[in-house]
Amino acid sequence: TGKTSNMLTAETSRNLLMCFLWIIKNADQNLIQRWTVDMPSSQLSRLLELLAICISCFEYR
Repeated sequence: TGKTSNMLTAETSRNLLMCFLWIIKNADQNLIQRWTVDMPSSQLSRLLELLAICISCFEYR
């Protein structure tokens, strides 16, 4: 109970990352550019960190 019931499984985490990547891939590039330009640097840093997590999660091994 407690913390363990709130944790995501590895499969759920991968599915959420795939959804995120699908949105980024299919969204209008101009919209993404405007969105990132208006982001505070701390949020942009978190976005880049999330993309790095996606790369490490889905890279071919």
